[in-house]
Amino acid sequence: TIGKNVFISKNFFSTNYNNLEFGTNGTIGMNCEFYSYDKIKIGDSFLIGSNVIIHTAEHNFNDKDRPIIDQGSKYAPVSIGNNVYIGSGVIVLSGINISDNIIIGAGSVITRNLESGWIYGGNPAKKIRRLNEE
Repeated sequence: TIGKNVFISKNFFSTNYNNLEFGTNGTIGMNCEFYSYDKIKIGDSFLIGSNVIIHTAEHNFNDKDRPIIDQGSKYAPVSIGNNVYIGSGVIVLSGINISDNIIIGAGSVITRNLESGWIYGGNPAKKIRRLNEE
């Protein structure tokens, strides 16, 4: 589902449009890839820069006697809250929960859940400072 006042730029890719849920008042930049084998839910008032990748799948690799390509995948949803700004080139891994009121700097890799009210950046992404600090 897509809420009102949502703009999706050109070259948007998704593996399963039925697993996407976008709130209202948001923008998704060009060339974004949403690997939506499981649900991707985005709240209201969001900004997603160009070339953002969101994964809901990862390869299994625990059996040392089998090639990774033959071990299948596991799936986990991604949830993004309200008032979230995701900079260009960010990668969000499967099973991640991004809370409300967050900025994620360009090129960051999100490997764990993000707490509300912070600016994050880096690989892996870390807290930089409170959102409304000077």
